Amino acid sequence: NAKALGIDLSDVEDVVLTHNHDDHTAGLLSLRAAFQAKNPLAMSRVHAAPDIFLSRPENGSESSYMRLHRAEMEQIGIHFVLHEAPTQLLPGVWFSGPVPRPFPERNWSGKGLMVQG
Repeated sequence: NAKALGIDLSDVEDVVLTHNHDDHTAGLLSLRAAFQAKNPLAMSRVHAAPDIFLSRPENGSESSYMRLHRAEMEQIGIHFVLHEAPTQLLPGVWFSGPVPRPFPERNWSGKGLMVQG
């Protein structure tokens, strides 16, 4: 989308991940790799809550993209800033940190079935 709009993402150094869904996280590695030659700091600082690395077992194996690829991300220069409480990132821009859940985290399979783990 950014490319189609003519937006140069190599200037983006800070990324905020709000939650661990592949449609929010799975592009991070490829974007960092694509832009770091132009800007060594491109997409190098990622703000998230610590639970971004929670395990997401599915069919007997790990399915969390963030958990599976954390070491690879760190190896190419991504630094994770984990916020355990509300934090002001910039004037007027806040990261909420973890949001308390009234019920335990549940991981859902692609078939709409809850995965006990």
